[in-house]
Amino acid sequence: MTRLILPNNLGSFQMVHKKQKFSCPYPGCQYTAAKKKTIYEHQKITHEGASLYQCNLCDAQFSRETVLQDHKIYKHNYGDSNAGVCKFCNKRFHQVSTLRFHIKREHSDNPYYCCKICGVQFLARSGMYYHMKVKHNVSSTK
Repeated sequence: MTRLILPNNLGSFQMVHKKQKFSCPYPGCQYTAAKKKTIYEHQKITHEGASLYQCNLCDAQFSRETVLQDHKIYKHNYGDSNAGVCKFCNKRFHQVSTLRFHIKREHSDNPYYCCKICGVQFLARSGMYYHMKVKHNVSSTK
C-alpha cells in the first residue's frame, strides 16, 4: 500500500524539516539558515567576496543568476512576459519554480516521486530524498 503526502498532512513533515538549522562556520558569524545551500551562498558572498548578480533596473542583488532573471520578469515585466503563465490553464505565477511545480502537479501524467523502500509518494523530489534520509537512513541517489 502506498501513502500520499498531500499539503493538508504535509505540515508536520515540513515542521520537522524546518527545525534543522545550519550555521555559518566562520568564527564570530551568527548567521543560520534552514538549507546548507543558503549557508554556502552566504559564505561565498559575505566572507569570500563572491560577486552578486545586480539588477540593472533597481538596487536588488542576488546570489544566483536564475533568481535575478526571475526577479526581472516578475518585478519589472522584463523579457518574456509569458514566462510565469501556465501554458495549459493560463494561471499566472510569481516564481518560475512555482510554475514548474504547478505543471508537474496539475498537468503531468505522473506527478509523484515514490520512495523505493516503503512506497510513500511525494510531490517534490526533495521531499522524497529527505524522507529517505530521515526514515530509512539512505543518502540521496541523485
